[in-house]
Amino acid sequence: MRKDSEQSFKLIFESIKTIAAELDLEIKIPRLAKRQTNRDNYEGEPEEYYRRSIYIPFLDNFLDQINERILKHRELLSKIENILPNNCVNLDVIEMQETVRVLEKQWSADVEDPDDFVAEFRMWKRSWLNQSKRSKT
Repeated sequence: MRKDSEQSFKLIFESIKTIAAELDLEIKIPRLAKRQTNRDNYEGEPEEYYRRSIYIPFLDNFLDQINERILKHRELLSKIENILPNNCVNLDVIEMQETVRVLEKQWSADVEDPDDFVAEFRMWKRSWLNQSKRSKT
């Protein structure tokens, strides 16, 4: 939507014009000033004004929030996924230690001894593998 903001906003603005026509409202831009310091002062048609002053800043803010709230924590989320039994059986010792390092950095009070955590990983892995062998026979 951000890359093709003209087209995506055009669709939105068409529906806005339809609703405004039904309500007998005129879509217009705020008055323009030669020197504006407290609000956007874009020249052009209402569609361009609202796209540039509201739609694009909204999308930019939305993308920033996604980056801040989700993508920034991608490594942590992938390491949390590693502690699930289905996933931990596929980890080697180095990956286990890396997972523990990331979790310890995030929750240092909860990971008292990283070596104990790795030992738990190994125990889960052995238990899981033994259980899967038994279920196959």
